Amino acid sequence: MRKLLLIILLYLFCNSLVVAQSHQYKGEQNKVALHLKKTIPLQENLQLLGKVNDFTVGSDGDIFVVDKQNATIIKYNTKGIQEQIIGKRGRGPFEYLNPSLISNRDDTLYLWDSKQLRFTAITKSGKHLLQLSDFSTAVADIRKYQNYVITYNTGGGHDSIITVYDLKNQKKIKEIGAKTNEHILLMVLKGSGALDIQNGELFYARADDPNLHKINLGDFSQDTYSVTIPDFSVDKVQGSARQIVNTDKKSCLITFRKTAGQWKYMP
Repeated sequence: MRKLLLIILLYLFCNSLVVAQSHQYKGEQNKVALHLKKTIPLQENLQLLGKVNDFTVGSDGDIFVVDKQNATIIKYNTKGIQEQIIGKRGRGPFEYLNPSLISNRDDTLYLWDSKQLRFTAITKSGKHLLQLSDFSTAVADIRKYQNYVITYNTGGGHDSIITVYDLKNQKKIKEIGAKTNEHILLMVLKGSGALDIQNGELFYARADDPNLHKINLGDFSQDTYSVTIPDFSVDKVQGSARQIVNTDKKSCLITFRKTAGQWKYMP
């Protein structure tokens, strides 16, 4: 059965960048026009496309799709034709069990395997450069900046939210942000939390508050931008969030009212 994945590339033109002088921001919902630039139907000339976990687009327009079902990365050209199958299923070096996140920077691909807790760097032609496996927790997002690998940690443990790894020495050098019970439970929801890097600064958002946290990746100084959302509230979680996530997640009910930005936990 032929499958078709429509990749929508969105183009947003920004006339200016406004830097806030105050650390107070009153949340407003503004409509932003997103213009469709191109639609690319992906072909299956080399391999049938299974479940797509993630994708990234290179500077030359090539598309790299993470295929969870086949545990591979499929390289497509700008016309949607498969050009190369990268990797294979396995537990050996540069093999994957559940490739889940992919990004590219400076023409290098960075891949996260959520089953083996492995971070892999490869060229766009499929040549393996580096693989790290010194990770103790699952991650919701991962970024590469200069010699650093930065993870947004998830799971039920009370470890840090952000971990910074030194690629040169292949070790952890910084743990940032403590998880609360409320944050741990809210990370069960898709779309909770956020991570990005701009101009040498790391920005992240916790799941249990609406504020924006900033880390200077030069000296690791930290700052917080307070975002005021009048209807945002978080109920206090009683008991161990780790136990709930690890043993009782299916029997608990989490309701999230998107319009009010509120949530409640009821065991």
